[in-house]
Amino acid sequence: MKARRLKPQTDAYVRLDLGAGRIAILLFDEYKRALWRGKMEKRAARRALASERMMARQEAERLRWLEERP
Repeated sequence: MKARRLKPQTDAYVRLDLGAGRIAILLFDEYKRALWRGKMEKRAARRALASERMMARQEAERLRWLEERP
């Protein structure tokens, strides 16, 4: 989900525009945790994709090696 932070506020709350006329209001600590969690989820997705690619490449190398054997 894409959220855009509304103008910086001077109070303890962070206002996020979620689109379609929806606004979320979070405490700054909740906002920090949500940012961190989003970052970790993206990192996990990147690592999973890299792992899948590496396993596919290794499998292709194994099959190529088997085909080259006399």
